[in-house]
Amino acid sequence: MPDYLAEGDYIRNNVPHSWAQAHNTWGELRRDCSDQCILISGESGAGKTEAAKIVMKYLGALSCRDGEESAKEAARKVAFNINQASPILEGFGNAKTVRNDNSSRFGKFMKVQFDAGGFLVGAFTTKYLLEKSRIVTSSLNERVYHAFYLLTKGSDAGKYNLSGAPTYKSCNAGKACDINGVDDGDDYRLCIQAMKDCAFNEDCIDGIWSMVAGCLHLIQTDFKEIDKDSCDLAETANIEKACAVWKTDASILKSELVTTTIPTRDGPVVKKLNKVKAADGRDSLIKASYDSLFAWQVLAINDLTDSGTGQNFIGLLDIFGFEDFEYNSFEQICINLANETLQNHYNNYIFQKDMDECRAEGVDVTEVVCPDNTPCLRMMTDKTGVFGMLDDECSMGTGSDEGFLDKVMDKFDGKHDHFSKKKLSKNSFIVKHYAADVNYTVEGWLDKNRDTLKPAMKNFMRASGHELLAGLLPEPDENAKKITVGGFFKQQLIDMMELINSTNPHWIRCVKPHPAKKP
Repeated sequence: MPDYLAEGDYIRNNVPHSWAQAHNTWGELRRDCSDQCILISGESGAGKTEAAKIVMKYLGALSCRDGEESAKEAARKVAFNINQASPILEGFGNAKTVRNDNSSRFGKFMKVQFDAGGFLVGAFTTKYLLEKSRIVTSSLNERVYHAFYLLTKGSDAGKYNLSGAPTYKSCNAGKACDINGVDDGDDYRLCIQAMKDCAFNEDCIDGIWSMVAGCLHLIQTDFKEIDKDSCDLAETANIEKACAVWKTDASILKSELVTTTIPTRDGPVVKKLNKVKAADGRDSLIKASYDSLFAWQVLAINDLTDSGTGQNFIGLLDIFGFEDFEYNSFEQICINLANETLQNHYNNYIFQKDMDECRAEGVDVTEVVCPDNTPCLRMMTDKTGVFGMLDDECSMGTGSDEGFLDKVMDKFDGKHDHFSKKKLSKNSFIVKHYAADVNYTVEGWLDKNRDTLKPAMKNFMRASGHELLAGLLPEPDENAKKITVGGFFKQQLIDMMELINSTNPHWIRCVKPHPAKKP
């Protein structure tokens, strides 16, 4: 790094590196007094998160290279705060997958703020689409979020009445509770220290881990079938444990897990839930609570790092890489939509720029056809596209995964170049992405897209004796417009691209992930 820092406003004598890209981007920000962005792309497991951390640390060091000592010290403090957020965000938003032991299961765009002198003065982070299914389960040889293992192996496990990670069906779903070379207990200590460095007080830290512990206890709750339309609790000990750490009323949760209240003209009617719906309700509470906790952490970190000032910024995008697994679900099509969108931006910017340069030099480019993935994007995002049809199916009282798949097949199968299906498959379809063809299994998509949590569950958690936990879930509002997960994410991508298009873009491409997960 010292060799790169020793150069002027631009790197001329050192080899290409993430440091060089960060250095040159900062140089352009100062020269042009204009906003910049660095887009880090690559497959899942290719090293995007590590590249983002390398860039951030370099920008912190670069902005302290010259100037008054007081300004340099202030910039160093800001850089320290930003870097200390990493153990928290990775602890709660990253997990082991088959390709990556520390895979980011959310996307983030960080606006790194600089003053007129080029000194680092702050940062603001926007998060995108935390993978909620990974809160309660994982595929074989994968793990749920690191936070669950950190707590079960950390020094405070006993405080929250927790046993070892293999005890909990969510932690052990992938049969991979341990990661070679990783000490989750020590990472718990580092995460606690990072929280303190980021100005989380003791009550907040306790509330955070109380939420994690309660999720682990509640996921152990099972149900016994009474008949096809009703069920009861198989046991109540784990509900008692969850409510003890959450400081909530166990009697309310016991009732709400196995019943639902339906408003009628003659007054509310209490109806029993079947075993499947009861388990769905349990999982919905856990997922909504954890997701809201993660969103709160991002905002709390922003409260510390966002200066509210800064003449210009460098946007740093670290978003989920393109994914193609044996089993691809709703999360994967959202992730791949983000990658398709960014690829479209790259194609339009780079190839169009090259064509303009050729024309300026008198080169005839009329016969040149540039790669264009716009048809694929439109197939996914138009009102009558895949996501639009999913939203329409969700709005129907009789909507189903099967009904959605039938309508998608009827519209696109054999009629669109970017759509196909496996010959014998009855529950999946294929999207021919720019990067690869991916087979998506339509199972549970409507529930994932609706992402509903009944009002009574929100009120239950809002009555928590923990101030932090009581404020995580919004107050129920029956009149509020219901926004689907897919619809919200599409709007986030639109807003993100508007921001990126307002900057001068730079790219860092992470190459193929190492099959042995080594540098």
